Amino acid sequence: MVVLLLFSLLFYWVIQYHSEGQKAVTGGRRQFIGVVPVTTATARKDSIGVYLDAIGTVTAVYTDSITAQVTGVITAVHYREGQLVRVGEPLIDIDPRPYAAQLVEAQGALERDQNLLAEAQMDLDRYKQAWAHNAIPRQTL
Repeated sequence: MVVLLLFSLLFYWVIQYHSEGQKAVTGGRRQFIGVVPVTTATARKDSIGVYLDAIGTVTAVYTDSITAQVTGVITAVHYREGQLVRVGEPLIDIDPRPYAAQLVEAQGALERDQNLLAEAQMDLDRYKQAWAHNAIPRQTL
């Protein structure tokens, strides 16, 4: 009987200690799982003022990532990780050769289409003259 009583008291103490620890972690608030609202904030330089002596991993609350507007082979990197950069400074160089080849291909297609247009306009002028001189049979329905 005594062992059962001691076991139940130990179980009750562990449950109480766990729930108090959970309240301390969440700040006494209920945790909601679901949609997290995203807002913007102005970055400023300031001291955080929170110091904790412990073993663990630090994870940033707010992070940002840079994504490219185009894909390609990176030929040069002009910054180091963590370095401050200014607006307008080039960060990386991307190999321009694939884009130059696409440009030449598009220019060739444009020239071909302009030549087809000129040929169609010549045909139209020829048919207009033939129509004016009744050189084309008029088809009746």
